[in-house]
Amino acid sequence: MKLEIENLKKNQTWEVVRKPKNVNVIGSRWVFSLRKKDDGTFKYKARLVAQGFHQVYGIDFWDSYSPVMRRASFRILMALSVDRGWEVDHVDVVGAYLNSTLKEIVYMRQPELFEEGNADDVCLLLKSIYGLHQSGKDWNDTITFIFVSFGLKQCTKDPCVFFNDRIIVAIYVDDMIICGTRKDVNDCKRQLSQRLNVKDLGPVSNFLGINVDRPNGYVIKIHQENYVNETLKTFGMLDCKGCVTPRDPNYNNFLDGDKPFDEIQYKAAVGRLQYIATCTRPDIVFSTNQVSKFCHCPTKGRWLEVMRIMRYLKHTIKYRLTYEKSEIDPVIYSDSDFANDVHDSKSVAGYVIMMSKGAVSWKSKKQDIVATSTNEAEYIALYECSKEVIWMREFLSEINVAVSTPSIIFGDNLQANDMCTKNKITERNKHFRMRQHKIREYVNDGDISIQYVDSSTNCADMLTKATNGPKINELSLKIGLKFGVEL
Repeated sequence: MKLEIENLKKNQTWEVVRKPKNVNVIGSRWVFSLRKKDDGTFKYKARLVAQGFHQVYGIDFWDSYSPVMRRASFRILMALSVDRGWEVDHVDVVGAYLNSTLKEIVYMRQPELFEEGNADDVCLLLKSIYGLHQSGKDWNDTITFIFVSFGLKQCTKDPCVFFNDRIIVAIYVDDMIICGTRKDVNDCKRQLSQRLNVKDLGPVSNFLGINVDRPNGYVIKIHQENYVNETLKTFGMLDCKGCVTPRDPNYNNFLDGDKPFDEIQYKAAVGRLQYIATCTRPDIVFSTNQVSKFCHCPTKGRWLEVMRIMRYLKHTIKYRLTYEKSEIDPVIYSDSDFANDVHDSKSVAGYVIMMSKGAVSWKSKKQDIVATSTNEAEYIALYECSKEVIWMREFLSEINVAVSTPSIIFGDNLQANDMCTKNKITERNKHFRMRQHKIREYVNDGDISIQYVDSSTNCADMLTKATNGPKINELSLKIGLKFGVEL
């Protein structure tokens, strides 16, 4: 606590003043945490935060939005660094928010045990201390100004990515990765250290709970083995028996009559699984989405399905999402099931996009309308996939990565593929919503091309339905999920 106060004072975070009349004074409190470091030791930390929930909109703050880097952007940069043989270094900004000058006039109660002056004296905040509504935005504005002053451009397709002809920097609050040649990365870190108190963590090895392994300059593997082990330990599954699939293909979702289960434990488990699924494990996305639908009414039967996903993670804990130097052009697959949800008959759309032989973007999502045919469900899935493809093409183009035109999306329904290229109205498609026809515009503009792939080799298949062991192993390998020893 004493060290935290010393750092705050050194940074001129506030000045103690007599409390003015008729002003809003927000509270402050201490937050204590115990963090496990990479070497296995623990670090005790105390942080003073403002109680921002006492702030009044229009008086103490205005805009509070602050962007964060897309996970797809992080994976694209991993694939790109492999392709170019770039270094990827990790930098952490110490006390990031305290580098931002507070624009609004905000008064805060003095920190407990460290009061100064008179009993009614308060802190006039000068810096955007943690806990304020606007702290995240102020820090983002500050770091954006710094990078622009270095001559970097801010990416419009991901405002947390900055670039020039030599390096690319991506930030997630106070963590950042710098991609480029060793000389350019070191030059960027030197410039940063002149403006901010930064901790140089060297070549990236753990970023936001994602482990990054680099056996050589042209291979990068990302995984969450440590996080998976923590999850298994938290829920008493560390010594469980592994399972070859994350979900039983014959499982019946209609279990409303089953015994209720603890909602807090269920949500905690599903939240951890969602983080794993969206970061490094596309093979569990469909299964995790299915169990997440019942967070408001968990049952014992559904908890068994959650544990099955954990058992599958135990079985495949050595899986690494691997990027190897190869063709950088995106390889894209789209798929959909048809009306398999017994509750509302809505279909599930899925897509996966690969670069450098590894998945960089994927999604499994229930469609928001009821498709009346397989063709319609597949057509909607192609539309959902096309939106991500267009974003990725524009993102890559902006950061000076050349991509072929058009980008090819592989789909396994000939009729749906045909509808993307022909403005043909029939009795079966006359009711399709206007937004779904947007994909025709992408095709006509030459941005996208639709090609057929057999269902048995469609990599997006496991994102729309539960599959058997051999099939999920085959598709996982195709999208870059390999055991750690494989290359």
